[in-house]
Parts: sequence; structure tokens; C-alpha cells
Amino acid sequence: MQDFRYALRQLRKSPGFTAVAVITLALGIGMNTAIFSVVNGVLLRPLGFKDANQLVRVWHVPPPKSFPGMTTFAVSAANYLDWEKQNQVFERMAILSYRNFDLTGGDKPEQVDAITVSSDSSQRWAFSQCWVECSLRMRISPAVPTLWF
Repeated sequence: MQDFRYALRQLRKSPGFTAVAVITLALGIGMNTAIFSVVNGVLLRPLGFKDANQLVRVWHVPPPKSFPGMTTFAVSAANYLDWEKQNQVFERMAILSYRNFDLTGGDKPEQVDAITVSSDSSQRWAFSQCWVECSLRMRISPAVPTLWF
């Protein structure tokens, strides 16, 4: 207890040093908390998907001479169809495309994000795997396989 009182007296004698020490400790604790939060959320906790250890994302690696600086491409529809025909590894496959649409017909037009999915069966599978359920503001159209939300 005597050491603690002595430390407080010394800190009161030099307020500049005290301010620097307190700010340094606050920044260190804050950064440590932020880094742990990111590591915990990204690396330590399991993904929020059903059977997450079975989900795989595949992309196309372009030839470096033809596309310098480009390391990956989205899979083209033609490549996807070829890969789907030749598939002997994956239980199911789906191709997704992210798009923006203008939604009209209400009071004012609104831009909405959408995901286009390759087919009806893949559509239900892909979204059930990613815990997205059809609900209130979402609809899946069998004619145009697009999820609107």
C-alpha cells in the first residue's frame, strides 16, 4: 500500500509524464481490444453458415502475361457450365452475380442490391447454406433467378 501511495505522489508531481503515461496505456488497451475483436470475429469464431467447413469459393486465375496485376477473376458463365459438367468433387455448385437494380412503382425510385443465382435448385441450396431465408422484403422469382432485398 505504501508503494501505491508513493507512486500516486510521484505522478502528481509530474503531470506531463502522467498525461503521456495515461494516454499511452489507453491507446495500448484500445488497440489491443480492437485487434482481439477482429481476430476473434474473423479467425476464432465459426462462420455463421450451415456446414461452413464444406463451403468453397472458386475463382479464375488469369494468365499473368495477358493480365498484369490481376490475380483473380470472377468465374465466367461459360467456365462455370464447363466446371459443372466436369465436376466430380463438389456435391453442388452455384454461380452468383452481384448487381444493382432500380426499383420503381412506389412513391420514389430506389436502388436495391440483388444477387443473381445460376438455377432454381442451386438458388435454394446456396441461400439455405448462407442462412438467408426468404422473408418479408425478399422474393425469389423462378422465372428470373434473382434474389431481391
